[in-house]
Amino acid sequence: MLFAGDAEADAEHASMNRGIDAQLLKVPHHGSATSSSDAFVDAIHPTWAVISVAEQNTFHHPSPEVLTRFRAKGIRVFTTAENGTILFTWRGSRPEILTFPPRPRLALP
Repeated sequence: MLFAGDAEADAEHASMNRGIDAQLLKVPHHGSATSSSDAFVDAIHPTWAVISVAEQNTFHHPSPEVLTRFRAKGIRVFTTAENGTILFTWRGSRPEILTFPPRPRLALP
């Protein structure tokens, strides 16, 4: 697993140079257009990608280009905006993925 936080180009490059390979990638910088370059995604080689992002956020994350990049490579993408809480566990070498839908929006007075 690689938890990339708010990594941008410099940190991505450093990860690639260390030979990190991860089945699960917590996508950097909420899937912004300044993250997840082709070279980075190819080097990390994830099976699954998780993007932590609020629904209807003002930055419009994740970037459509980033989503397309992951999906074109056959990487399964989960976002907290669409899937709610995302729980990955491993039983030996087999992952189990559970999602808990987002809570309904509350009407504010």
